Amino acid sequence: MEETGFVKLLHEGDEVCFKGIYERYFAALCLYARGFVESEPVSADIAQDAFVALWRMRRNFPSEAAVRSFLYVTARNLSLNHIKHEHVKSRRLGIMGREMMEAGQARRIISAEVERQLVDSMEQLPRECRNVLKMSIEGKSYREIGEILDIAVSTVRNHRIRAVKLLKSRFCKIS
Repeated sequence: MEETGFVKLLHEGDEVCFKGIYERYFAALCLYARGFVESEPVSADIAQDAFVALWRMRRNFPSEAAVRSFLYVTARNLSLNHIKHEHVKSRRLGIMGREMMEAGQARRIISAEVERQLVDSMEQLPRECRNVLKMSIEGKSYREIGEILDIAVSTVRNHRIRAVKLLKSRFCKIS
């Protein structure tokens, strides 16, 4: 087909003409884009997008050489945009990962500090309250604690209630 006939058909939106261009350049554009993005599916998407752009601008090309040039420049620009987008995503993920790691680190520090303060506060409790509370934390029942310490269940309950109240009052002062 002569050049003026080709251009006229392309300007008119002739699908057979467009299909011919597609078949002629698609594989080459995929290969060209693959040199940038190193992914076959992404390079095929880039080639497709270049042809979509060609279709939209089909009335602007004076020759097949201009079409060919447009396709390669568009494929290059789309590839570079894809790479830039991937770098931005990667950078964001890196920042988010660091922030999550720092937040996790902060939570671990806070948790360790709270535990340390709780242990310190428990050590300051009266001996009977401290013993009852420790056994209670270990999962022993009031009856079992009473048998071990040789005290009444009601006394165990009172020691535990007193220990919790003392701890609450100490932690309210801390915050």
